[in-house]
Amino acid sequence: MKEITSLFEEERQLLLQALSEPGFSLIQLSGKVGVGIPDFLRQSLSAYEAAILNMQQLPLSGQQKYWAYYFPELENSEFADFFKDLAGLYKEKQGILVLLNYQNLIKSCPKLEQLIRKSIREDFKESNLKLIIVEEYGSEQAREKSLARGFYKQMAGLSLGFYPLNYLESMQFLAHWPAEDRLYGYSISGGYYDYLLKLAKYQNLDELLLEEFCSPNGELQSLPERVLASKLREPALYQMELQAMAEGAKRQKEIAEAAALPPSSAANYLRVLLELGLIEKRQAYRNNNPRLIRYFIADPVFRFVFYFLYKLDPLRQRGLLDECLEIIKDKLDDYFHQDFIEIAREYLLNLREQGELPNDIDDFAPWWNEPDQQIDLLGSNADTAVLAACKWSAEKASMADFEELKERGRLTQRRKHKLYLIFSKSGFSQELLEFAEGTADLYLVSLFGEA
Repeated sequence: MKEITSLFEEERQLLLQALSEPGFSLIQLSGKVGVGIPDFLRQSLSAYEAAILNMQQLPLSGQQKYWAYYFPELENSEFADFFKDLAGLYKEKQGILVLLNYQNLIKSCPKLEQLIRKSIREDFKESNLKLIIVEEYGSEQAREKSLARGFYKQMAGLSLGFYPLNYLESMQFLAHWPAEDRLYGYSISGGYYDYLLKLAKYQNLDELLLEEFCSPNGELQSLPERVLASKLREPALYQMELQAMAEGAKRQKEIAEAAALPPSSAANYLRVLLELGLIEKRQAYRNNNPRLIRYFIADPVFRFVFYFLYKLDPLRQRGLLDECLEIIKDKLDDYFHQDFIEIAREYLLNLREQGELPNDIDDFAPWWNEPDQQIDLLGSNADTAVLAACKWSAEKASMADFEELKERGRLTQRRKHKLYLIFSKSGFSQELLEFAEGTADLYLVSLFGEA
């Protein structure tokens, strides 16, 4: 298993270069919660004397001088003077201060942000301090609304973004699992470093599911309930919305009806879940029509738990773990379709990078319209549209799947030359294989390469 610094080698080199430069530097790191930024910093800074502080542990009153453990010289500093005194401490020698979970703290303590901003403008510029601010978020919407983002992005000498690992990178953590198990492991982890470390402790998918999800004592199965209880006053109402989304409700009206909530209440709960980064809203490919907004659970473990486990609670509480395991495995193919689309998207991006698709094709994304007719993946440039269908089931893809993809293609990108790809778990019918041999614009892709 590779360390996270080797997976983010380019980012590590940029960070080390910034640390080697004389004078004050403000460095901003941002990424989704769970992608491994704290571990990345601990590994990258192992050769340095760095104070990596969880800002939520700092005393807002200043009565308990938590920082004295890291900076004994500042034991007598008052809270209001801490950052000014810190600049004086590192006027000649180099120091590194890492502030984790920063955006969460400034929401509850605006005074702290004022002190840091003042010190950046007035005190730190004459020091050799390297200040690393870490912002972690649950979704793209939460990132866009980050309170610190605008000011610090302008001031930062280096800004690095961290994202979940892709399928191939994630497989390095699960190389000891059987091949198909790895696919489901990627689905459960979402490529999040923290989750991958957890999954890698097990020998296969069955062992993971039994210990972490079927067992009432599993750490991952209890994660959503613990997070919601720590952040919300009425977690049960928010659970109802998450349950509705996990079962397929995507529009605001559908979610309200499935959760049996008044529309106004449902809208407020969705807003809170978005602010917390627990869900995200998505638009159809190249379409900003608000009527086409769809809501999805952002965290892969949350999605898995709400899709499977709440209905299985009676069996789990009775200790019927094997029965729970069989029910989950019976439904895995239906569940995995969304993640199969993401793996297919990575495949298309690799084709573009290798020059097998036009390099100006934009990033691939799902397309849908108001009746919810969907194209799993669509990308285009001025002349060409690439359309992909992803079929993850025990049945072979057939001519009917191709005809449906062509028909959906007629609904959009009408005047462009079209390339079609069909991804399939179980292969392709003989009729479709023979048709593809004589069709230059159709590509059939199995899990392990083109058919």
